[in-house]
Amino acid sequence: MRGRRARRVETSCQDRPPSAHGFPQASTAQPSGTMAPMSEHHHPLTPTELLSYMRAQPWAIEATVTPQGAPQAAVIGVAVTDRWELLFDTVSQSRKHQNLVKNPRVAFVIGWEHERTVQYEGIAEIPTEAELPDVQAYYFDRFPDGPTRQTWPGLVYWRVRPIWIRYSNFSVNPPVIQEWDAAAIAGWLK
Repeated sequence: MRGRRARRVETSCQDRPPSAHGFPQASTAQPSGTMAPMSEHHHPLTPTELLSYMRAQPWAIEATVTPQGAPQAAVIGVAVTDRWELLFDTVSQSRKHQNLVKNPRVAFVIGWEHERTVQYEGIAEIPTEAELPDVQAYYFDRFPDGPTRQTWPGLVYWRVRPIWIRYSNFSVNPPVIQEWDAAAIAGWLK
């Protein structure tokens, strides 16, 4: 990637996805398939296209920090809601769970196929008892084997709300790099 000049693209909230109140029905939670061929994505992504790209990626690298300040990372399966939230499960004995309990700030890298990726920062929380059935339904739609883990001791679900997202496409010249901060993301949710 050395020698390439990045084209930074400012985005607006004018292209908003359909209204999303709460979690969608499980049957529509995760679209199947992948994004359109690369030749069609030399342009900046709309929020809806970003959501489609994120949903096409079942795995993410998740990064947390220990109470002593040491970084830790793991590959995890993620489901993506209509509100660009990430959902995942883990066990309470895991390092990621222990780290998030102490410091809910978390970062992810999602995707890399065809030199496209999303960097994602957010605040993690354990869903309330009332929210848990919707979170589980959404997660199980993405990962049908999820219910088999229900018997695991200490199984915990986490929801991450985005505060910053960067999409990069290095397969085009110049690369397309877009960033959205918390205010821009909040605009998508209206």
